[in-house]
Parts: sequence; C-alpha cells; structure tokens
Amino acid sequence: MWLGDRVAHVYYGDSSSSYGYLRDSALYGDSCVDLYMASHDEKYLERAIEISRSIEKVFIVGGSLVENPEAPGSQSARISTFIDDAIPSSASSAAGLYAKLYLFTGDARYKEKATEIYRLASKYIEAVPQQHVALLTSIDMLEEPSYQIVITARNPVDDAVREFLKNLWKRYWVGVISMSTQTPRSDALKELYKGKVWMDRAIFYICYGTACSLPTQDYGEALRALEDLRSQLKGSGTAKPF
Repeated sequence: MWLGDRVAHVYYGDSSSSYGYLRDSALYGDSCVDLYMASHDEKYLERAIEISRSIEKVFIVGGSLVENPEAPGSQSARISTFIDDAIPSSASSAAGLYAKLYLFTGDARYKEKATEIYRLASKYIEAVPQQHVALLTSIDMLEEPSYQIVITARNPVDDAVREFLKNLWKRYWVGVISMSTQTPRSDALKELYKGKVWMDRAIFYICYGTACSLPTQDYGEALRALEDLRSQLKGSGTAKPF
C-alpha cells in the first residue's frame, strides 16, 4: 500500500491505486506510532516519521490541507477534511500523528505542524465542537504534560516488559507514550533515552512532564508508580483526566 510518498487508497488483485488521500496516509502514520508502542519495533516509528514528512510535502498546498491534489473531486472535499465521523478525519489523524511525534522527540517543529492544523480547523471546531472529538483529543496531548514510560531492556522478549505492557494497555490513555529498546537506533528516541542505563533485567522509568518516580526493575511496582503519580497529580489539580 505504500507508494513511496503516500498510502494508496485502494489495493485489489495485486495492484493499487496510483494515488491516496490524506486520510489514508494520516491514519496509517498515526497507527504506526501505536504499533511502535505495542511492539517497540523501531521500524514503525521510523515509518511514522517518513509519513509525517510526506503529508507536509504532498497534502499541504498553499497553507491548506487538501485530501489529494491529484484525485478527482478532492478540492471540493476540503471542509470534510476536518469532520470526525465513524473514522477520525484527515486533519485529526494528521494532528494526532504530529502530536505523538512531538511527545516522543520534543522537536518543536512537530508541535508547530499540529498547531497549524488546529488553526485551520478552529472555525469548524467553534461552530460544531462535537464533530471534532478526535481533533480535540489530539489538542489535549499538546496542551497538557504527557506521561512518558521509558523501558531499558537488553532482552527484547523480557517477561517483565511483556507483562507491564499487557497491563498498561488494558485501558485507554490520553497523552501516554511508552518505549522499550535494547539500544535505540532512531534519532526520535535519543532525547528520551538520555541518561538511562541498561542492566541484565529491564528497568522502568515513569515520568509525568518533569516529575519522575524512582526507576524500578519490578514491573508491578512500575504500574503502581504510574497510578501513584497520577493520583498525586490529580490531587494537586495538575493531572490530566482519564
């Protein structure tokens, strides 16, 4: 489905369409970030970064989001680019992708790209906010500090890491990112892994913005630290609601 600069809209009978819409690429990119957090295979994160660049190159035309400048009727679909229906809109998916990449990298350029999408969508959000729930969720990821879960693991199939992730993703989180690696090769992860150490057993680092619990090698303790940190911050009125 990947055409080198975008995702094809249709694949059938061993062939794909020659063009894809913004929603196709944006949803794929956003999903790649989630796939990285589920598998911690860095190829998904690298593909998400590649897709984020292609969105800027292909689908942002004259400062506007365009579903596809080459596809028939794409210009007339500009307003629907912002409306969330059963599937998140093109704008929501693109903003979500940029917001998540900002949480991973701390690179202000990703935050600027997401913020620009919100600016383009602002008049639609103000008119009918309930039609833009996914977009508003993405805004929350940028406006509030994020929970960052960094795991150093020499063993890629560490039982503690697997159990931690299984329990972590039993609930839906807003603004929570997790990563685990033997040695990070992606530039996107270098900032988050700065100062971290590797030992024979996995080490869990739980942070919220600039507040962090002590690192631990016990995955159950790491889960409790996340809950404790969340409870403390909620009591102070600074925690993000879940």
